[in-house]
Amino acid sequence: MPSNEQIGQVKLNANNQMDFINHVHDYLQDVINEVYDKLSEDPSYDPGQKFVTNLLDSALWSIGSFSFPGAGVISSFLGTFFGSYAGPNPPPSLSGTFGDVWARFDATFLQANDDLSAIYGDPAKYWTTSYTNPVTGNSMQVSQLGDPNVTMPDKDSTTFSSMTDKVVDAYRVALTQQTIGVKWHVLQDPKGIFMAKWTDADVANYGHGFIKQNKSFYLTWHADEGGSILCPEKGQMLLENYLGTGSDYYFGGNAPDDLCNWLFQDDQFGTVTNSKGIATRKDVFCNWGLSGSLSSAASLTKREMSAPGPQDWERAKAWRKLFAKTPRHILEHQIAEKAWADPEFMMALVRNPRKTIAAELGVEFPDCVTIEVIQEMDGDYKFVIPMAGRPHPAE
Repeated sequence: MPSNEQIGQVKLNANNQMDFINHVHDYLQDVINEVYDKLSEDPSYDPGQKFVTNLLDSALWSIGSFSFPGAGVISSFLGTFFGSYAGPNPPPSLSGTFGDVWARFDATFLQANDDLSAIYGDPAKYWTTSYTNPVTGNSMQVSQLGDPNVTMPDKDSTTFSSMTDKVVDAYRVALTQQTIGVKWHVLQDPKGIFMAKWTDADVANYGHGFIKQNKSFYLTWHADEGGSILCPEKGQMLLENYLGTGSDYYFGGNAPDDLCNWLFQDDQFGTVTNSKGIATRKDVFCNWGLSGSLSSAASLTKREMSAPGPQDWERAKAWRKLFAKTPRHILEHQIAEKAWADPEFMMALVRNPRKTIAAELGVEFPDCVTIEVIQEMDGDYKFVIPMAGRPHPAE
């Protein structure tokens, strides 16, 4: 049996926990409305008990960062206490379907208040009662609230207010992270833009202005050390990824500015744009598990290319000599003229461009170089910014 001192400690902690969850409850309807409104999601449905209790569990763990006696025990107890409602036998009040998101949350807090009231009323009866979150596997027992070294701050303390702020903020982040993926995804730039002679500093200078004007974007880049054997010039390959809908980069529906202004804390390049934002750009694009998420080392994203061999370099030299002798646009126009005049050549050019072009010009393509021929149709206008064959200072 617990001692009178232990019973008194449980009553104190249970009472202060009731005050705390009631105080947090008062803020959460506004948070739910805010998040669902910003993410353009419909709150008029029931997400289920697992969704609700796991969000509360993750938010309440933030209490553990405070320095009051037993902060870790209190945060673990409250999180697990709510998490237990997602178990196989939830309280009758949480069974069935509710009319909307808030109704489910409200019912959860009412049930928690009733259960804590019961513990407060008879600590000895509930002394060995355990609560288990079926998702995390974490378990806590009421007797742990009877430890004299575990004391939940009371409602008149500054710590109580600070804890409320931190839990509400953590809840806002957790709710946003769990909800945003319903509609919004990371659309990865499939091609990128090569910027000759650029450095990381040049990318950062460009990025400040670019993100300011294109708020839904996150830039990734990698240094190109002259790996293209037809164009050895160094620079940066820049990829412009963004938050949008669907899966098609070119028709992905960029997230609107008001969502981005609310969601992101920074511009990715060290400037804080909203200190009260939900998360950093890197977290949203790399760490939140959205469809299409980027690598956590996204600033060094690199598309793989097979390494050139000795024969590739020799073939590349032949190409560069050919371009030096006759400008690329003239060679390409000669091939196009033949295609216009000869349907069989046109067919061979489109179906097997590597073999056909190599034979026509009398040189071979390096094996590591990809070849593509695009045939314009009515209503098309294709423009190529050349890399191979462009003039260089050394030529």
